[in-house]
Amino acid sequence: MKVTIYIDIYRCKECEACVEQFPEVFFIDENTEKAASKEYEMELTEALEQVISICPAKCIEIE
Repeated sequence: MKVTIYIDIYRCKECEACVEQFPEVFFIDENTEKAASKEYEMELTEALEQVISICPAKCIEIE
């Protein structure tokens, strides 16, 4: 199932947990210094679900 990834940059704490866990998809944007996604749509995988669950700011959402 394909999902769209949203990151609420106002809640992001720049902890880089998502980048460390799933660097193929997440990175820290140099302009905002917040988490960003290389992919806006992707398959919902166990790895993506795990990254969402470990985010301490709960700023990663999927639709």
